[in-house]
Amino acid sequence: MADNKKNSKQSVILIVTVLTVLFISVIIYGILLKHSENKLYKELGKETYTSVFIADFDTKNYKKEVFDKYIGGKNLVYTESDVLSIGRELKYITANYEFDTVRVGLNPFENDYKFFAGKTLGRALNSAFYNSIEDNPGTSFQILLYCPNGFEWKNEKHADKKIHSYEQLVNSLATYDNVTIYFPGYEEWVIDNRLLYSNEDFGQKIEEEWIPMTFCDGMYIIDSQNQWDKYNELTVNIENSKDGYPNMDEVDIVFFGDSIIGNYTGVSSIPGDVHALTGASVINLGVGGTKASTEFEKAVAEYFSQSLRSDNRRVYVINYGLNDFFEGIVPEDTEDVSYEGGLNKGIENIKANDESALIVVIAPNYVECCGDGTGTVTENGPVIERYIKAAKKVSEEKGTLFINMYTELDFNGSNCSEYLLDGVHLNGKARMKYSKILVEKISKYYEKQQ
Repeated sequence: MADNKKNSKQSVILIVTVLTVLFISVIIYGILLKHSENKLYKELGKETYTSVFIADFDTKNYKKEVFDKYIGGKNLVYTESDVLSIGRELKYITANYEFDTVRVGLNPFENDYKFFAGKTLGRALNSAFYNSIEDNPGTSFQILLYCPNGFEWKNEKHADKKIHSYEQLVNSLATYDNVTIYFPGYEEWVIDNRLLYSNEDFGQKIEEEWIPMTFCDGMYIIDSQNQWDKYNELTVNIENSKDGYPNMDEVDIVFFGDSIIGNYTGVSSIPGDVHALTGASVINLGVGGTKASTEFEKAVAEYFSQSLRSDNRRVYVINYGLNDFFEGIVPEDTEDVSYEGGLNKGIENIKANDESALIVVIAPNYVECCGDGTGTVTENGPVIERYIKAAKKVSEEKGTLFINMYTELDFNGSNCSEYLLDGVHLNGKARMKYSKILVEKISKYYEKQQ
């Protein structure tokens, strides 16, 4: 009887052992099969790449051509389903290729990185991910965190938990010297941009903004020290976000100006923000370094010579003055070349070519240099206040809308670092502020003219 029990027990042990071996074999076979069929590995074997971007969010709008354009070299872009798979692939990549930089996209909004980053078991399960970073101190790992659009945040009932997931992941990754983390998603121009609420549209418009600004220019770096400043700003922007901006999708807005208008041409530019807020078609003719005194009339003539107009009602926004100020051009129309004279000639040309034109003249904004604009570039040059007065005079004489952005933006020596990139040019936050002021003024002006 005892022998039967013993034999029975041994049989059970044998069966369990065999099943365990078979189970492990199936897993190993599955891993090897997945490894052999993995498109990333196959693609890496086909061509010589200089870097790779792997993300656990959809990368269809992060085209390799955009990476190649801004980063240079030949970049492979790949979507993976989860961090476990990314970890396995990072281990393979770092073992077989000598990339100076590896870029990774992670999505704490959809994935519970609180577990992934903060728990011992999570660390163990994702050891390949962490080991790839730890074992390759000479490789730079650049991490782009997924940036939910305003629609996603507004429909999320547990935003605080999502933010906590970001926090835990940042805390976990920020401990490594060879890791840089980027998160542009707290910015107002992202949260309050109604045209970015469609995920597909969001990605297509945003890729050429984020790739150069993060991976190239190093903007929007987030770490364990500064992250809560960004989360707090994110929370405020979500709370302040609204959908009640005027619909101007039957209006064309043509922008003439200097670098304040022209330096940024994408969705985070002033024309881009105005388009996003109102749906109006925008044409950005701003060019850095230009002056009203010498370039405005030429820009207007070129615009009308190219027949760029549609059948929509048109609003012309004119923002010059800083370069006239920096070069000491006379503000008043007392000489052959002057700021006031240049504005007059350009506006007269617009009216001659477009009888229904609505025109907006904008005074130059505050600058930190030259004694906050109260000083001069040259010894006897004009101060910026004279350009503001000249712009207002032209506007009144020509019957246009005048916006004094110097006062409307409310920049000063105490807060300018929050808004100005270099003491002159507006950052993303300031451009959105500028755009909201512009939209409010234009919409009221437009309604009165109907």
